[in-house]
Amino acid sequence: AGGHSGAAPAASGPAPDLPDEWAALFRSASHQDVPSEAPSQFTCPLTMEIFRDPVVTPSGRTYERSALLEHMKK
Repeated sequence: AGGHSGAAPAASGPAPDLPDEWAALFRSASHQDVPSEAPSQFTCPLTMEIFRDPVVTPSGRTYERSALLEHMKK
């Protein structure tokens, strides 16, 4: 009897255009709205770069694995 399954209709094409107000907000957003640095808890104290493979030492300090291994070789 042509019932409705309750499922959302499948997308059938590109996403609709953003409302004009949203588009204006995105256009007006500047890079000043984005922090220029990551918070210190996300950066290695040896490299000052964002962690990619962090390790925690027995003393509780966190370092980038490759930087810590390189530092330990010296």
